[in-house]
Amino acid sequence: MTVRRTVLASGLRIVTEEIPTVRSAAFGIWVNVGSRDESLKVAGASHFLEHLLFKEQSVVARLKFHLQLKPLAAK
Repeated sequence: MTVRRTVLASGLRIVTEEIPTVRSAAFGIWVNVGSRDESLKVAGASHFLEHLLFKEQSVVARLKFHLQLKPLAAK
């Protein structure tokens, strides 16, 4: 098992792991930003934007989204 850490010029960190016996690929994204990184001037902005993004989502849209992810064992 080989784990490699690469940092791009933009500062983006990429961690890869090669497992020779596995014939698939997977990835995850972690972003080290959010409400904890907000200044007092904009405190709560991230949380407010989160609500704006998902507020208009109808029950039907949420159910459809859930049903699309369910076969992938998503929770």
